[in-house]
Amino acid sequence: MSNTQVYLLDKGLFDYLDGTIAQPEDATAVSAWQCEDRKALAAICLAVEPSQRVHVMGTETSKAAWDALSCQLVGVSLSQKCRLRKRFHSLNLERGGDVVQHVNDLKNLHEELRQMGEEISDKDLAMTLIGSLPHDYF
Repeated sequence: MSNTQVYLLDKGLFDYLDGTIAQPEDATAVSAWQCEDRKALAAICLAVEPSQRVHVMGTETSKAAWDALSCQLVGVSLSQKCRLRKRFHSLNLERGGDVVQHVNDLKNLHEELRQMGEEISDKDLAMTLIGSLPHDYF
């Protein structure tokens, strides 16, 4: 689950993304719905990298923005996955390097791969981490 999804869950706005809370038919309820939906839309737009905002520009609801971003993620190419997996497996801690930062970098790559649909088991993550450490650690 992404940080944006967690934030929207916390604020009670997640159900606007998937259409669970759809725009009401009743004209008096529309204004309140739009107010909450705009909060969700703003959170999505703020979480998107500036280079990716083109995909949400012009969307009028949080669901439309989320759907537009989802379409982009579905289009992740095999070459992008391969490049990221190569970075994951070739990451090495330099002698004297910051171990905490190295572990965070590896976990971030792991999470990016997971979000692209590439599952790496905890065992593989641990083996990759151990293999990435300098010989001084053994």
